Amino acid sequence: SMAASGYAAQNAEGRYVAGPRCDQMGRWNCLRGEQASRVLETQLDTLGRQLNEMIVFAILVNGDWVSLARRQSNQAVRIASQHSDNIYSAATGRTLTAYASVEDTACILSRHGLPGKRWNNIRSRKALQKACEQIQEQGICVIKKPDCGTVMLACPVLLPADAHTN
Repeated sequence: SMAASGYAAQNAEGRYVAGPRCDQMGRWNCLRGEQASRVLETQLDTLGRQLNEMIVFAILVNGDWVSLARRQSNQAVRIASQHSDNIYSAATGRTLTAYASVEDTACILSRHGLPGKRWNNIRSRKALQKACEQIQEQGICVIKKPDCGTVMLACPVLLPADAHTN
């Protein structure tokens, strides 16, 4: 039952190891730890002063993005932050999708399906993979909303694969 729910998995030798849900909890706990929180807060404060735009730091959890920290701008006119119900509607969600593991991608697809009209009319896994590869190649996702004069952008914060164990 633990394997079926994603908390355990079998490796090539048939031994049970931590599954994708345990890996997610490990990443989350690493980022929510005291030291990581101080570093994150410091970096967001510095970046927020430099850009003077809203900044969101999010992670992927169970096929959706969860905001761990955010900084609002000091602009006179600000965009109200809204977390979309669909991961594909925001640059943050698309970036998290682009860098998701195979297991996380399966979870995203199970939860949200294919993007369709929410992201360049993507209606196949192959088209989704191509769009994700483009974000990886560019290292950034940009969504322009000319109807309301806004631009959303997101870039990944990549940690070493073993970062949650150190």
